[in-house]
Amino acid sequence: MSSVRCLEFVAAAEAFNNRREPAPVDPFVTRWHQTYTYPRQRDYQNMLVNYSLVDQVLPLAMLNPDVCRNVPWHARHLQRAVDQDRAVTDAVRRNRERFENAVKKDMRECGVSLPVGDIERFANWLRERFALPRLAALR
Repeated sequence: MSSVRCLEFVAAAEAFNNRREPAPVDPFVTRWHQTYTYPRQRDYQNMLVNYSLVDQVLPLAMLNPDVCRNVPWHARHLQRAVDQDRAVTDAVRRNRERFENAVKKDMRECGVSLPVGDIERFANWLRERFALPRLAALR
């Protein structure tokens, strides 16, 4: 999950717990590699700061071009995932239980926790605020 989504989940959970509107998050970072990690992981990534994108990609492309090439089984897997997603009806996609399960999964991936009984209330609280631009990743 992207770090922006996790930052938004943290802000939303804090707002929910404090009964206020979510504060906007600042998704901007000082170095490109920080866009791929959640803030708790930045210390690990910082050791790679001087390891440029060119330094990472050129050895892969020059020494083993297959690394950068899609393989047929992966393309089939991705196509099945897209086909399954397209087969979901709008009624199913907007189902309350499906949304709550997605919120639970995303919260777990971001390390955000709430008491068990509050998760459903939190999901409903998010649904009511869907149009907020500052929670764009949750739409």
